Amino acid sequence: MSTPPNPRIRPPDAAEQDPSAIVAVANLPRNGTVIEQTYRIVDELGRGSFGVVYAAEQLPLERRVALKMLKPQAVLLPGVQERFIREARLVSALQSRHTITVFGFGVYAPRPQLNGLPFIIMEHLQGEGLDSLIQRQSQLPP
Repeated sequence: MSTPPNPRIRPPDAAEQDPSAIVAVANLPRNGTVIEQTYRIVDELGRGSFGVVYAAEQLPLERRVALKMLKPQAVLLPGVQERFIREARLVSALQSRHTITVFGFGVYAPRPQLNGLPFIIMEHLQGEGLDSLIQRQSQLPP
């Protein structure tokens, strides 16, 4: 299934096809930033090679959520945005007590002239991280 194009996300190879095309990407939001007038960034929970996960507050519902956003440099890599969107769709289709619930998807573009950063809104879970659990227990139960 093909992902429909998002007008706020330009293909990363636009500059390669047209040297005059400058690909400008939004910066990651800071604590206190409100995204789409709905989600306020509270704190950074973690980061990886391609993305950052924030604790955020869903303002109208006063609900704590997790907001996973692609990093600016990841947006420029071929295929990364499409995989991120596919991840949001696939995880949102799962219904199990062993998976998180996805509440939504969007694109953070603080200024219209910038390429946006895709993000996924999901439930915020409290508990121990997998890395510390593995350090504590040398072997996990089946």
